[in-house]
Formats: sequence, C-alpha cells, structure tokens
Amino acid sequence: MKALKKIFYIIVLLAAVFFVVALFLPKEFVLEREVTINKPAEVVFAQVVNFENRVKWSPWAALDPGAENTYEGTMGEIGSSWMWEGDPEKVGTGSLEIVNLKLGQLIETKLVFVSPRAGEANGRFTFNQTDTGTKVMWHFDQKLAYPVERYVGMFLLDGMLGPKFESGLQKLKTQCEALPEEQMEESTAKEEGGA
Repeated sequence: MKALKKIFYIIVLLAAVFFVVALFLPKEFVLEREVTINKPAEVVFAQVVNFENRVKWSPWAALDPGAENTYEGTMGEIGSSWMWEGDPEKVGTGSLEIVNLKLGQLIETKLVFVSPRAGEANGRFTFNQTDTGTKVMWHFDQKLAYPVERYVGMFLLDGMLGPKFESGLQKLKTQCEALPEEQMEESTAKEEGGA
C-alpha cells in the first residue's frame, strides 16, 4: 500500500513539474534560415512571390507531388493565395496568402493549416542585394499552445523544420541560378508592371 502511495505522489509531482515548467517555455516558435543566390534580387523575388513558381521549389510541395494545388488572385500581388489538398500524413490541407510585400525586398505571408490539425503561422522573406548576389532570409513564426506545443517547439521543431527550410532555399537557389537571361528579364519586367 505504501509503495502505491509513493508511486502516486511521484506521478503527481512529475505532472506538476511538467505543467509548471511549460509556463516558462517560449510561447512562440521562430525559425530563420538564409541563402545567398547569384542573381539580382528582382529575379529571386519573382520566384518566391508567384506561387506557381514557388510550388516548384517548396519543400512542402516536394513531400506530396500528388497534392492538388489551386491558386486565387493575381499572382505576385497582396491577397493572392495558394491552396493545397494532399495526403493527411504528408502535407494535409491548407492555404498560404500574401498579406504584405515590398517589390524586390519583402514578402509576408499567412499560413493556415486546415488538416490534419488546424492552426496558423506567419512567414516572411527578405531580399538584400550584396556584392555576391542576393541574400534571402526565410522567417517563420507560430504561436505555441500550452503545454505540449511549448515542449515540442522548444526541443523538436527546429530539428524537424530547419532541414526542410534549408532544402527549399537550396532548390530556390538552383532554380534561380538556372534561369536563362531572357527569362530573368521577362520575370523582372512582369514584377515591375504587376506588384
């Protein structure tokens, strides 16, 4: 009987520690990765702001090539969106919308997860011209629910998402640097006339 009580108290103590520690863990998960691409900022910007270009290098699209992709709005402008419906165990269902942009410099997005688990997150790309090309920063942030998501955010999310962001940026680099000069000029002209 004493042994059972001891086990019970230990379980209660561990549960209390679990919930108390979670109070002090970060309430938001933030991830950033960057890459330098040997092309002008306007060219790289065009491959990110237009979702029909973005689906070609997105690490999430690569996870489920059979997913159904649809687009709404004028590509490359605020309010345009990309919606997908795929395997629930790979990419699920969700949408990505451009909520703010500054031509050749900044793109901000809102990500909505519908399934397998509902949620929201924010994304941001910045483009800075350097002597060696364009430095692209990919930023992601998401609120973490108490208590379990805070532990996941603290110990697992960077290791789970970081490599995918790095892979996506490398594919973006390859895609941009493989563009012929005439296509680069065409993409830049479209961006200047559109967004």
